[in-house]
Amino acid sequence: MEKELELKVDRKKLICNCNTMQCYMAIQELYGTNNCYVFESLAGPSHDVNAAYVGFNKVLSISIVDSYMYLEGDNRLIVLLKSKLANVNSVIVDEDDIYIREGQVFEVLGIINNLFHINEQTNLGFLSFFSYESVRYIENIDDSHTLGKYKVPDIELDLYKGIIEFDLKNNTIVCEELLYNNCEMLDWTTINSLINRYSKSSIPSPRLLEVNSIEDSMNKNTFIEIAHKCLENISDGNIYQIQIGHELSISTDTKPMDIYLRLRDINPSPYMYFAPIGNVIVIGASPELFIKKTKSLVEMRPIAGTAKRTRNELVDEKTIRNLKNNEKELAEHLMLIDLCRNDLAKVCETGSLELTREFFVEVYSHVFHLVSDLNIILDSKKNIFDVIKATFPAGTMTGTPKIEAMKLIEQFEGVHRGLYAGAIGTITLDGNAILALCIRTALYYAGVYYIRASAGIVADSIPENEWNETLNKLAATYSTITGKSIFEVMEEEQ
Repeated sequence: MEKELELKVDRKKLICNCNTMQCYMAIQELYGTNNCYVFESLAGPSHDVNAAYVGFNKVLSISIVDSYMYLEGDNRLIVLLKSKLANVNSVIVDEDDIYIREGQVFEVLGIINNLFHINEQTNLGFLSFFSYESVRYIENIDDSHTLGKYKVPDIELDLYKGIIEFDLKNNTIVCEELLYNNCEMLDWTTINSLINRYSKSSIPSPRLLEVNSIEDSMNKNTFIEIAHKCLENISDGNIYQIQIGHELSISTDTKPMDIYLRLRDINPSPYMYFAPIGNVIVIGASPELFIKKTKSLVEMRPIAGTAKRTRNELVDEKTIRNLKNNEKELAEHLMLIDLCRNDLAKVCETGSLELTREFFVEVYSHVFHLVSDLNIILDSKKNIFDVIKATFPAGTMTGTPKIEAMKLIEQFEGVHRGLYAGAIGTITLDGNAILALCIRTALYYAGVYYIRASAGIVADSIPENEWNETLNKLAATYSTITGKSIFEVMEEEQ
């Protein structure tokens, strides 16, 4: 008789005066960098800055590369999962390989989602990553790019046994542990003792080392040439808007945690993360939500339109007025609202789609963003992976019409986007999810940090201005890694 998966949650309060990073440092000492992660909300709208999480002790890793699924972790979970997948028509399981038939990846993930489901509220779940290239499991987009110098999975879902949750509004700390099929319990006595020890000391100041080299996947002249080709496609009616970008690779001996600590100070954001994905470390300060699911409510919050914040009240008031009345920004934003609306309509209950806020200016640490909110009630026959399949990648990272824009991105950008413009976050065992867009993010691999940004090109775009927009978006992360201004460096090189 096939054994069933038995999941339970053990929950307890942590009595401690530690902050998120003190807790993470303690957990990192116990479990290692590749076996824990931290998610934080540090700045942005008040409804975003309310929680932080430290997850640890990975018990199952599910990665998908070129339609093959790879499993690592607790053998009890692997054997059970393989036995379930062997009964799924769209999956071919043999002794060594698990292959998912074409067009069925998200359906199979939905089956796994149902298998690992708990009928109680919990923040335990899968640290989830969707690379930009995973769009090929959704749409027929040719792969004409060269591989970058690093390789990330198309999709990765990592199940962690423990999570420590910081309620930043009520100043409480709760620990949760996943229990399954006679598994060993976590040693909370040791964990509590080490966290308490770290709570009595300050976090060391980050140490920034010299940069060895910097390379760009595309120079300014090439970008401008491509921008003109995009404008031709807009003029011909092939597309209305497109996001084109480039990637910097920065070689330095500065440690990833030092970069994250600097990023927290330089660019505090609503979605911050330091997490291992495959054999890379993802370090991010994303301002933008991709998808949030709370029970049957699903939210998208597209951002399109950005202006610099000075903290001079009079100057900033004028900036906000200009942003709200900028015809180019409003036109671009409206197209992306329509794109989100069309995507969400595929999975919503009839009549439930609602635009709750439109052209709203939100205040962030360094900028103002033009934002809109869209909500739906999810069709009762759909799950979170149906939502991701319907909406991925975010239209704010591709353009419109989405498929035509992606085909041109494939034609014009020279290197795989990888994590850039994908999504990262948590899909919890109770069916909820928070996924942020992978922007304002660095990927660390073998002594090199990779950062990327793109600009939205519309009919009245000026190519040189769009190049400068990419630099503006890269600026905070670039400064975090190098200690220098990207604008000064670019001027010196010209």
